[in-house]
Amino acid sequence: MWAAKVFQLGVGPKAIFHQKLTAKWLREKIDTLLSNDRMRARATALGAAVRAEDGLGNAARALSAAIR
Repeated sequence: MWAAKVFQLGVGPKAIFHQKLTAKWLREKIDTLLSNDRMRARATALGAAVRAEDGLGNAARALSAAIR
């Protein structure tokens, strides 16, 4: 599920089943991650968005509302 989300967000390659995983496939995907400017830009933007969230505050408010 998370690998599919990473791909959907454009910050990583499409996942494969672990039974099909090879060293060659892994090397190619790592090379892609290191050289793909679009993925890098999307990952940078996603990281900034996550850092800007008040995740702890949102969780505390949700829990507080749930127990009232």
